[in-house]
Amino acid sequence: NLLARSRRIVSVCGARGHGKSTIVKASAHYLADRRAFVDGILYINCKSAASLTEEILSALEERAFRGRKGMPSRRASGKFVEVGSDARAAEEAANKYLLSHLHDKQCLIVLDDLSAADGPFLAELLAHCHQVQMLGCMDTPLEDGDSGGRLGDFF
Repeated sequence: NLLARSRRIVSVCGARGHGKSTIVKASAHYLADRRAFVDGILYINCKSAASLTEEILSALEERAFRGRKGMPSRRASGKFVEVGSDARAAEEAANKYLLSHLHDKQCLIVLDDLSAADGPFLAELLAHCHQVQMLGCMDTPLEDGDSGGRLGDFF
């Protein structure tokens, strides 16, 4: 489904320890070997992520640092609220910056150990970034209600 671009988000669900992460990683390698996504594949381990937005931005910056197609440093560009200011404002600024960077990118974001709490952000990202696709693994299926009813169009 990801190669054919017939789905924007594909999820692998099941109990812990049954190989979901292994399947997702193998799929990502398969797609990378075939250069299926012009702007690359990003792997995010959601389990250790305090902020999904920050993890995606960090992965993009790491790609830029390694000399691949990337992005200018958001810290150097002064686009974010300074440290110590309102955390919600900083998160909103980070979300806005991420959406503006990914809006024309054809990439795959692999989300390992995704949770339902990330549903609203994923719906917003997919709504604004029309060539971004996602491959995720989670314990329970991501329901349309988890995103305020906005993810249904992307499955």
